[in-house]
Amino acid sequence: MTSNKPATADGYTEAQTLACGQRNEPKDVGDLLHVLRYAGPLEETATVFAQRMATGLHADAFQQTLATLRRRFCDGQGVAGHERDGPAQYARFLYGDDPDLEQERARERFFAAGAVTRFLELVERSARS
Repeated sequence: MTSNKPATADGYTEAQTLACGQRNEPKDVGDLLHVLRYAGPLEETATVFAQRMATGLHADAFQQTLATLRRRFCDGQGVAGHERDGPAQYARFLYGDDPDLEQERARERFFAAGAVTRFLELVERSARS
């Protein structure tokens, strides 16, 4: 049976994050950051994500999603977020390994770490309110 109901950014974010943690494919990271960048205001995406999380449905999946994002994109344990594997994969997904494109990859690593960190902060803030 098919559905005419469109995928939601929060559901897609969850699915792509889980895929990032399980398959570790650059395309999964690229898709995740594409959603965070273009699905609409990050605040709205985070609020809807937090609202879905608050229902209690799929609680383990949501917790796994948040943990994966933190582990792969955020500052922690003496490692800066932009140096983690998630931002590095995103930058390689966009620009490959061409040494002439190192500045572009660096810019995208910082973007990816910042976007995911901000998304998590907004989810946590929405979950508290």
